[in-house]
Amino acid sequence: MKKSFFLYLFVPISMAAVPFKINAQTKRFHIGPYADLAAPVGIFANDFKTGVGGGAGIEYQLTHKLHATASVSYLHFRGKTTPNRYIVPDLGAIPVSLGLKYYINRLYLKLDAGRASYTAKSGNPYGGYYHKGAFIISPGLGVRIKQLDVQARAEIWKNSYNTTGFAGLRAGWYF
Repeated sequence: MKKSFFLYLFVPISMAAVPFKINAQTKRFHIGPYADLAAPVGIFANDFKTGVGGGAGIEYQLTHKLHATASVSYLHFRGKTTPNRYIVPDLGAIPVSLGLKYYINRLYLKLDAGRASYTAKSGNPYGGYYHKGAFIISPGLGVRIKQLDVQARAEIWKNSYNTTGFAGLRAGWYF
């Protein structure tokens, strides 16, 4: 029993560690880190400053022009002091999303959907607006030049209390 468990564990790990050659025809899978810049809009801009963050993305080529994507990141928004001197606590969020990219040469259109889990550091501001998380929808436009991927996007977060959003810029390096 121990021997078979060891083999089931050891063989996949050792195969993954063996270097192998991937040529252009078989490389349909890309993974890489990215950095995010997020400028809040609407009521979100009244309470929070520009957000920054980073994450990792995966892209898989379904057809020549259509690619499936997945990403997970962390975004941090600094709270503002309101005109009535209320200090809005900082807000952290962990967005996880799935999406599609449609390529037109090096340019692409994208649409992501997912969920953001909030990680507010100072409790729940506004009596709980940011405690349960939110549904994400994010259309965008980007360009991919070799390994560099740059995209502009609008991201909308909808929870049971309100709808917030931001304009974002993402730059990534995919392997």
